[in-house]
Amino acid sequence: MTSSQYQSSNRHAGNNQQTTCLVLLVKDSINLLPEFIAHHSHLFDQIHIIDHNSSFDLAVVANSQIYVYRAQVHSYFQEEFTNTVIRHLLKTNLLDWLFVLDVDEFLPFKNRLVFNNFLETHKSDRIITFNWRNGAPCDFDTNEDHRGVSDSKELIFYKLKSPTVKCAVNVNKVGRNFYIPQGNHQVDTWSKSYRSLWKRSTTLKATNTELEIFHILSGSLEDFEFKIKNFKSSRRVFDGVKGIGGSMIYQYPDHVDKLAWLTHTANYRVGDPNKHPKVSRDDFLQLFDFKHCDPDYIANLRRNLLDHPCEPLTGPSDQELKIVNLKKQFGQKTRMLAHFQLDVHTKSITTQPNPTNKTPSNS
Repeated sequence: MTSSQYQSSNRHAGNNQQTTCLVLLVKDSINLLPEFIAHHSHLFDQIHIIDHNSSFDLAVVANSQIYVYRAQVHSYFQEEFTNTVIRHLLKTNLLDWLFVLDVDEFLPFKNRLVFNNFLETHKSDRIITFNWRNGAPCDFDTNEDHRGVSDSKELIFYKLKSPTVKCAVNVNKVGRNFYIPQGNHQVDTWSKSYRSLWKRSTTLKATNTELEIFHILSGSLEDFEFKIKNFKSSRRVFDGVKGIGGSMIYQYPDHVDKLAWLTHTANYRVGDPNKHPKVSRDDFLQLFDFKHCDPDYIANLRRNLLDHPCEPLTGPSDQELKIVNLKKQFGQKTRMLAHFQLDVHTKSITTQPNPTNKTPSNS
């Protein structure tokens, strides 16, 4: 079933309100963030944004629904940032569902009623998953300053969904003893081994919803090249960390030919970068747009962000490098949450100079 078919079949369904919470980790992304907020604010009770060292003060988008925490850390500790905020939410909020998304991912629901009814159909599932459907603006070769994805003539998506999935957690079923590893492609819980006091992780079984997440790779070809370069740069810090994932990014070229752009879009992180070798415009469909969002609201958000530049950190601290070295020694599966702290008063995430638990832990 496609998302459009699902929306149509549930248009007149009943309303069973679920308390929903969304966590987003983002850096800059001025061409996507206003659209992300405009779309998902229709669906969620709370949106918690982790601002990873952006060049703009993302706190200007905060309101009674949207919370922003700035990670005062240069290195991309995606897993640690995300789970630090999640642990705070689980302690302080009553919620039914928790979603973790990237700024280029858009859920296939355009109003709260359809979203609520969807969640109601999955109330007995612990974890649900959505598959990526990779896409891009049709006029991807146009590069204008501060242009957003909603300014495109249309968005086009590859005809086949990607095998990459993203998870959502039914907190009522899972409880609060869970952990989301790098990328949110699975959800782990913890159980004690009967032979020792060490805790070990167990990946929770997930139910695939057969729906897609619309994955808009970038606003333009130039933005895509910047995205690849930035990902490679942030990933190199963690080279040598066992189990970190993401090494596939090194297979992507720094410069993408205009004629090859759609091929790269179709093959982005599908396992084999040459899985779909012959791709044309006819292989892409118009499946999602922002017509349900207020264009003035999006434009004002983008303008407000651009009016509030700030100075990002230029390099990792000694404490960050110590944590990276610990990850290289013990592996990605070893949890490093004790080395990070969230200050709810200053709305910031920082490294913990003297963590109570100085040794990496699996709990």
